[in-house]
Amino acid sequence: MYRSIIVDWKASFLRYILIYVGKSVLEQLEKIIEFTGAVSQEDLESLDSPVVECLVTQIKPKYKTFADYFSLIDPQFHPFLRGLLKFNPHKRLTVKEIFSLPLFNDFSE
Repeated sequence: MYRSIIVDWKASFLRYILIYVGKSVLEQLEKIIEFTGAVSQEDLESLDSPVVECLVTQIKPKYKTFADYFSLIDPQFHPFLRGLLKFNPHKRLTVKEIFSLPLFNDFSE
């Protein structure tokens, strides 16, 4: 069971990574924000980069839903993926938080 889940997850994750490929820094940021949603002031400040902050404030992305990207993924993976794929690296899941998700119950003590 886990083997097929992991294979499915890897295939979708690779597709997700390809979504983020841009031809320039601005296009790359636009694709990331299109997926992650609006960037808060707190998120911008966490980057500690005035250049990126300036670029991000110029972007007017067309937002897509999580389901647009991961409709083929088993819904039990959605909290895991959402937790990993956040704009602000400080808001991403920690290893401890990952293993507390129901998806990983078989791996907990």
